[in-house]
Amino acid sequence: MISLAEQDETNFYKLALIAYENLQKHESFDLTTIFNESEFEHWTLDLSKSDDDLLVNNQFFYDVAVVHVTPSSIKVMPYERILGNRVLRQPDFSDINEFCLVYFKPDKDDEYIKTNLHYEVVLKRGILLCNRRYYLFGASNSQLQQHSYWFIRADSYEEVDEKRAKLGDFSGITNVGKYITRLGLWFSKTMPSKITLKYAEDFDQSIQNSDYCVTMIDDIKRNDYCFTDGNGFISKGLAKVVAKNLGYPTEYLDLDIYPSAYQIRMAGCKGLVVVEPKSTSD
Repeated sequence: MISLAEQDETNFYKLALIAYENLQKHESFDLTTIFNESEFEHWTLDLSKSDDDLLVNNQFFYDVAVVHVTPSSIKVMPYERILGNRVLRQPDFSDINEFCLVYFKPDKDDEYIKTNLHYEVVLKRGILLCNRRYYLFGASNSQLQQHSYWFIRADSYEEVDEKRAKLGDFSGITNVGKYITRLGLWFSKTMPSKITLKYAEDFDQSIQNSDYCVTMIDDIKRNDYCFTDGNGFISKGLAKVVAKNLGYPTEYLDLDIYPSAYQIRMAGCKGLVVVEPKSTSD
């Protein structure tokens, strides 16, 4: 089996998935019916024709290692294809194998997640995979609700802190809830716009210089309530560029077409921007 894996790691993994599916259906399964030279060559040709990678825009997706933690076990699961986030795209983290996605699961599917010492041990001590230890790194708000977390490969807690520091300076945040929220923005599933925005005090001048820029606008407040918290505008021209970079059609006949609203993550900010109707397509 080792020799087959050395020949083609990708196709060997797909054969392993076939074996995994068979073992889920049957109490026993003869692995030699799949892991042999003739079958390997057959499946290599077959998989190359029907590879579902060709049907998916891999530009925004990643295959990540998955681990299920229950009160009584730690199970290594098949890779999971997910929409990326800013952490996975961060140049400092160039190896997807540096991460694993950990789910806390009950022993039975129909049970709720309950406080358990095993979960606590995993969060504190990490998980050992392939002789490397992975520690808790962070999670988005939606992940916390689903009891899933990103773990990162490291040799110590100090190294984990060093890697978190690459995402930004969080040292001034003393509130635990706020810290988790700010860090969690990095783990939200997003697609990169491939646009670098420049903060501009003189917004009009920056536009004349053909810069992609951002500036602050006043919020609408009434009776001590902010109606526009996290909301803003995007020009028609920039909205079209973003849509094009994300792979959406931007023209139909003689008309420009693109979304009128975008949910965004930018540095430590999150929110919604809508197309400014008075802006231009330039």
